[in-house]
Amino acid sequence: FTSASGNTHVQIVWNQADTTSVPYTLPGTVVAETDATGNTVPSSGNTISIGAAPLFITYAPAPTPTSTPTLTPSPTATATPTASPIPTFTPTAVPTQTGGDLLTMLSSPARLADTRLSGGAIASGSFRCFHVAGVAGIPSDAGAVVLNITAVGYTANGWLTAYPSGQAVPATSTLNFGTSQYAMANGSIVRVGSGGQVCVNIGTSGSSSNSANVILDATGFAPAAALSQMPMLSTPVRVADTRLGGGAITSGTTQCFQVGGLSAIPSDASAVMLNVTAVGFATDGWLTVFPNGQPVPGTSTLNFSQSEYAVANNAIVRIGNGGQVCVYVGTLNSAPGGSQVIFDATGYLTSAGISKLSMLGSPQRVLDTRLSTGAIASGSFACFQVAGQAGIPVSARAVAANVTAVGYTAPGWLTVYPSGQSAATSTLNFDTSEYGLANGAVLALGGDGRVCVQVGTTTPGSGTSQVILDIVGYLSH
Repeated sequence: FTSASGNTHVQIVWNQADTTSVPYTLPGTVVAETDATGNTVPSSGNTISIGAAPLFITYAPAPTPTSTPTLTPSPTATATPTASPIPTFTPTAVPTQTGGDLLTMLSSPARLADTRLSGGAIASGSFRCFHVAGVAGIPSDAGAVVLNITAVGYTANGWLTAYPSGQAVPATSTLNFGTSQYAMANGSIVRVGSGGQVCVNIGTSGSSSNSANVILDATGFAPAAALSQMPMLSTPVRVADTRLGGGAITSGTTQCFQVGGLSAIPSDASAVMLNVTAVGFATDGWLTVFPNGQPVPGTSTLNFSQSEYAVANNAIVRIGNGGQVCVYVGTLNSAPGGSQVIFDATGYLTSAGISKLSMLGSPQRVLDTRLSTGAIASGSFACFQVAGQAGIPVSARAVAANVTAVGYTAPGWLTVYPSGQSAATSTLNFDTSEYGLANGAVLALGGDGRVCVQVGTTTPGSGTSQVILDIVGYLSH
């Protein structure tokens, strides 16, 4: 369990499932008990019931003798200042696993913030800042943090923007959420701002009032010295929006966009960190982002469905010929249609940086359970070899990946983590209103070069999901 100095409540993360659901007694009063999706688990007094894992249990300990006290946002939207940052709890230190000196991966993902447990939902038009440096094994002088950001408990369509503390709210978005989904997640590498914090702003489509709870899970960080090779823009910048020029990309076609030489991204940048958003689609489909000059790869960057008004995903993309990256739009069953596309840039890799985070010539699919092992059942996990596959060396210790859930039978989530570790966070959330959902992530590999995938559902023990893993690059020692 973990507790911040002076806190009156303690949070326990219970990772071991107990199918007998027997009661356990704690030395104090249970304040709240929720599962990974935010559902309340019945508890009474100082007794909890352990069923599916993970569980997040907040309770007031008994006294002791010690004295330890993305539709995208409007550029004109204003933010309501918050009085002070409200982190949820101070996580215990997590050992780190170094993958070169560009990014350092935590040995296992760590939850840094969960507003459901502290601070409450963030209202539309306002923001809140959270400490990310100096906690959970992330050094106080970290230059950037690798986050998986989840929005949950919202009541209207909207978006979330993550950005460095001390900067104005940018006219960009990090993820989009819609009421047809119970939760939405997206990975992002975010520059650490003043006070070791990152901030989250909530916006709403139209004039609807709204709020959203926010979860921040960290998987790694960039040391301050690494930012010379992986420069992070001072704040995210929009570099393309087909709604304002060019129009929607038709299904089965490709359009390329200039990124090198734009918005503080130098013309000789080797790769770019993008938040890619699909919006204005009228059918189910996908986007594939790839370097100009390469053929369209047999992979995907994000999936969109007509039940959602917009879908976003994070991607690190090698820059191709002419300083450009390209987008291919596909639709299910080659249905007529298309999609508008938005690119928001957060940083880039120099030629020196790409020697540390090696980008594959084109994205490579290393796993598709539809073609191999079959769906993973809720409450279970499976591990898969990544190092030594598809041009990824056996010495790789982390990969830049796109994780996709598809063919699921109930709402739920996936957690991807290094083999040999346990799963206590989530990587993406899926819902039966969507045919497939993807999330970009930088994933640490286990000592055997494998990652594991655990499937959870909102009804424990019910449901399955297929899993796809596409790799765009890797970190080696």
